[in-house]
Amino acid sequence: MKKKLIGISLLAISLMSQGAEISLKEAIEKATKNNYEMKSVKKDIANIKLQKKQAYKAVLPKVDYSGSYAKMQEKMDPTESNSDNLYQHSINLTQAIYNGGNMWTAIKIAGIYDGMAGYNLLAKKDEIEIQVIESYVGIIKLEKQLEILKNSLKEIEGNYKKVKEFYELGMVTKTSLLEMEYSKIELESNIIAIENNILISKLRFKNDLGINESEKIELKDLKLDNIKENGRELEEDIKVATKNNLNIKLLEMNLKAQKQNEKIAKSKLLPKINLQFSYASPNKMTGKAYELTNSIKLDDWEWSAGISFSMNLWDWGSNIDGVSIEKNNTGKMEYSKKQNENNIKLGIRSLYYEMERLTKLLEAKERGVLSAKENYEMEKEKLEEKITTTTDFLAAENRLRQSEIDILETKMDYFVAKEKYNNMIGEN
Repeated sequence: MKKKLIGISLLAISLMSQGAEISLKEAIEKATKNNYEMKSVKKDIANIKLQKKQAYKAVLPKVDYSGSYAKMQEKMDPTESNSDNLYQHSINLTQAIYNGGNMWTAIKIAGIYDGMAGYNLLAKKDEIEIQVIESYVGIIKLEKQLEILKNSLKEIEGNYKKVKEFYELGMVTKTSLLEMEYSKIELESNIIAIENNILISKLRFKNDLGINESEKIELKDLKLDNIKENGRELEEDIKVATKNNLNIKLLEMNLKAQKQNEKIAKSKLLPKINLQFSYASPNKMTGKAYELTNSIKLDDWEWSAGISFSMNLWDWGSNIDGVSIEKNNTGKMEYSKKQNENNIKLGIRSLYYEMERLTKLLEAKERGVLSAKENYEMEKEKLEEKITTTTDFLAAENRLRQSEIDILETKMDYFVAKEKYNNMIGEN
């Protein structure tokens, strides 16, 4: 029983030391939930909804209170009977009847921004998703490279021992031994560099996911074997992208909001009409402080109502200039929308052609690995039979190692390109 408990404890300790395993999908979910940028966007959305409420409330009547006290003589002691004090109170209601459509336009703008809020959240989610994919793939790539280098080091160490034995028997020169030593030490140095790079990359990755830096994580491997012709219809995908792309939708809504800003600028040229209602106490002169209470008796209060009209007759064309500025801003936004559409089309074409290139490149790299393996095995046999130099052997080993790294990078690059492509056409 004790042995079983010890075994279970050792297994638990081993699992804890390895850290929690996380998949790409889980990493994306964590990032979209915990990422600080996402949290910031959600705060922006909350503010937009509050601003929409403010826009509606601006149409409603405003009620305010004002009160005043004035001393009519130099003595400021209100208990003095020979001093005169002035008290007044009023409650005022103001309702805008017409202001050039300013407030209703503000409501429309608030509604547009409210609609944009959801798209902003989705756009930020897509941005973070691509960021997580690139980081995740980058770490996997480094870990695979580390594995290749460690396997290579094992091969070098094994053959180094043989060359050392040959040297001690006087069968090879010291130069051959030193070449093997140099290659071994260089590999060890590269392994340390990659291990450090993995450590830093994981720290950044955990920060993106909102995970504590001290928490250990292990990334699940990616399935990269099914890389073939993508079978996509480029022109059809471009049409879909220009219709569904979130950035284009955001620019379209921004353009709508900007056209409403033009209306606000024009409203400054129009008259403003307000309804005003006031309920106020009369000016009260009193010589004693206790008579202050008489000034707020509602029986003495008076009401008044009226309509105010105001209009800017001449400001040297400043408001007209403001309208022109907003029209120019609308034009700029239209140019920006067209430029963004062109950039998206170009980006989709670029990724499509890149996937085609990587598919063909992968075929070449796969053949390259087979050739490098065959050449390495041949040079390894020759080294054991002492009919080749360490230089030729190390060149063959280096070629094999590099070909394995190249095929790994090609697969990883294809995976990222495909995810970016799907993201741009709105399929993620």
